[in-house]
Amino acid sequence: MTSYVDYMLKKIDHDENDYFSAAIKHILDKQGRGGQKKLAIDTGIDKGYISQLKNGKRKASVKTQIIVAKSLGMDYLKLLDVGRNVVSGDDVKLSNFSVSDSSAGYATTERGANEELDLYKKLCASQEYLIIMLKKESAALTAKIKELEEMTVAVHKTLTDAE
Repeated sequence: MTSYVDYMLKKIDHDENDYFSAAIKHILDKQGRGGQKKLAIDTGIDKGYISQLKNGKRKASVKTQIIVAKSLGMDYLKLLDVGRNVVSGDDVKLSNFSVSDSSAGYATTERGANEELDLYKKLCASQEYLIIMLKKESAALTAKIKELEEMTVAVHKTLTDAE
């Protein structure tokens, strides 16, 4: 059985790829000539592969997406937000999404990307735990509502019978 974390990472890998492609296309187009080559050099990813990612012809792993995001000076989730805005046709101001240069380089390394990926897995696991707890709380509240409804019916019946 696939764990929820693995499921979510596959879902992110599949669903978020359009946002990833749209974001890097938007950013590289804004950078103009040489942006794609610079990204290839910064990440160690082949320029042709970056072109395929940019044009949505290939799907990158979450780890590769993290490396690209950091090389572009952004947090991975912020890069996906840029892509969501581009896909939805919203005005995209990259200054709203940028992070400091001091955090940009670390995840461009394999180790940094692995650590960030581990953080996302932990986030998914904690969200899974919260969902379980909310479902339990919801079940308890549903039972309490049913109990109150039954009490209301009983009180109403008693008052009606007393008249």
